[in-house]
Amino acid sequence: MTAVGGTPSTTTSASASTPSVTPSYASVVSNGAHPGSASWVPSEQQKRFLVDMVREAAQGFLDRKKAKGAVTDHTYWTSAARELGLDFRCGGVFVTYETRGGDLRGCIGQFNPDEPLYQVVLSRALSAVTDSRFTWDPITASEFRNSINITVSILTPPVTIKNPLEEVKVGVHGIIVSKDGHRGTYLPEVATENNWDVKTFVTHCANRKAGISGDVLRDPGVHWETYTTIAISEKDLH
Repeated sequence: MTAVGGTPSTTTSASASTPSVTPSYASVVSNGAHPGSASWVPSEQQKRFLVDMVREAAQGFLDRKKAKGAVTDHTYWTSAARELGLDFRCGGVFVTYETRGGDLRGCIGQFNPDEPLYQVVLSRALSAVTDSRFTWDPITASEFRNSINITVSILTPPVTIKNPLEEVKVGVHGIIVSKDGHRGTYLPEVATENNWDVKTFVTHCANRKAGISGDVLRDPGVHWETYTTIAISEKDLH
């Protein structure tokens, strides 16, 4: 199953506990671009920190079985994130959990957050383990520890477009579509994993994810936005 990102209705403010094992994130090597810009590429240390933070926080949450909004000490994550330069604002964040077979088990995101990157990743990580779409079969502590792959997607700020068929590139752009209070989004990998062309990608998001009926490509009331992502997958880290 493809990891199809959803738009959260609220901002989760849960925090992580201090990790049981403190990894080392010594030096930061980047490509010199401004953090959060379209050309910014995170260093291997930054990638590893974000994935480790998600795993430690979500695993601790599941192991303790605390309430979703519980607040615990996250001083370690704050100091380490600042040292690594991960305290900037970005266009958005999605945290996705999939089984090793590729089945979606949770995906929660947020656009245009006011909080710094690491805080948004942390809150989305905890929200995604209780994704309401899986209330009937929630992730267990054992499953998360042994079977779940983590992907952190860092988004550029959304940009309004007029003609999605001409301006959206498959596998490059994520799409946001909205009309009259209906809103939905698909991450870029949704198109490539399903072998969709541009038309299928954007109309499927509008009709099936956002719940907008009719010929959305001809409807002047439909608002289209695109963004790009940096997807950090745990399985790709060394």
